Amino acid sequence: MQVDPLGFIAGTQGLSAGLPNNRFSTGAGSRHFDNFGPTVFYPYGTGDTRVVPTHYLNLQLQSRPAPADFNGECQSLPLPPIVNPSATVTGLANLNTSLQNDINLRQQLLDEGSTPSVEAQILFASSPADYQSLYVDLMYMAPYVSDQSLEKLIALENYPELALRNILIANPHGARNTYLWKMLLEKEPAISQQTLDDIQNGTQTITAKDLLEMQIATKQVSRDWSSKLLLEYYASHIDSVGIDNSDLIKVHLKNRNEVYFRYALIDLYIYEENYEAALGELDLIPTECALGREEEQAYNWMKQYYSLILNLSGPLDEMSESALISLRDIELNGQGYAVGRARAALILNGQNVGYVEPVLTGLGMKKLASSYSSTMRPDVVKAQFILYPNPTTDYAILQWNWLEQGLEGSGKVHLYDVSGHLVKSDPILDLQDNSHLFRWHDLAAGLYLLKLEQAGVTLFQQKLQIE
Repeated sequence: MQVDPLGFIAGTQGLSAGLPNNRFSTGAGSRHFDNFGPTVFYPYGTGDTRVVPTHYLNLQLQSRPAPADFNGECQSLPLPPIVNPSATVTGLANLNTSLQNDINLRQQLLDEGSTPSVEAQILFASSPADYQSLYVDLMYMAPYVSDQSLEKLIALENYPELALRNILIANPHGARNTYLWKMLLEKEPAISQQTLDDIQNGTQTITAKDLLEMQIATKQVSRDWSSKLLLEYYASHIDSVGIDNSDLIKVHLKNRNEVYFRYALIDLYIYEENYEAALGELDLIPTECALGREEEQAYNWMKQYYSLILNLSGPLDEMSESALISLRDIELNGQGYAVGRARAALILNGQNVGYVEPVLTGLGMKKLASSYSSTMRPDVVKAQFILYPNPTTDYAILQWNWLEQGLEGSGKVHLYDVSGHLVKSDPILDLQDNSHLFRWHDLAAGLYLLKLEQAGVTLFQQKLQIE
């Protein structure tokens, strides 16, 4: 059994099938519950099979008058609505200060607060003495060596494999980074399989850095929830007390340095047709928001999206052909929020989009845990589907593993141009063949979208460049 984030007992409860009533039961159907840990709530409702204990330790009973279903996982209770927005604003300010203190602490600990100097030390290391000094310094910083420094270390030629192994084991967050793991797999000269296994097994270690980042993440979630409730309060009380809360909403969005809050502020200005303010906030994002490498790239795509929206000469559902082509480019090549927004705009204009529905396969759900007991890793990262060559001229080969994907029966391969028009299709009679050769002779050079579908469900899609 589990306890949910608010301290309530969760998990299957009740007397059905002779199961104990909960994790504190002394036997099936028992009313004698002993909890030797911290006190938790024990809610029970009308009409359910959960019994009320006659003897209990460290449980706080809580009656629920409404019918409740305790045969499945208990859901966390919703946060209480805001009654005093001023108190919420004060609480948010205090939480934000505490969060910023944790973030500053992490920044001070990462590479001892000087990532550029650590990167320089790695880049200029060229002798055994340099390697030894670098090893001592990085091991001393563990587990707070940054991903940027680990990236430079992995790329360093001739650095001793044993030293690299020990540093990555002492900083397990590095191998959890898929980009860094791919670098290790593709490193030349090749790293031994034993070293890769040791590094991979080390990723299960929880370090002080992980605990600090979990603390930061918890405060960020609490702040986001409180912000959501505060914004909902403002929106539902606009002009109710003679105050235009839309200004309070703007102030709150402006005070947050997460980029998605700023996008919401820009959208609000666009809704009010204050395009100058929207453009001003868009330009301020790089200087006022915390942008990582991927967020910066996603921001550039959002600038393209907003440029289209702010320069429309007509309704959003009557966009010009050139605007639709630009939206298609964002959908196929973009990153972050811009992709979803471009896709929505395309649908609004009656265009086909390349959304892939999640696919759950029966075979995948039947795999045993023992199937994953080996720590062996391939020499290169293997995708579930492989499309090659890409770019190409007049053919492409699509490969997959039917057993891993749980595929059977027939399927179809479709090729779409950037406007979403179907230009070619091929049937696949048996998906257990694991490959398909796709040929064409009369297609213009450009960017296309290849899809593998079965019974109307998209199993795979990838952009294909034809030259």
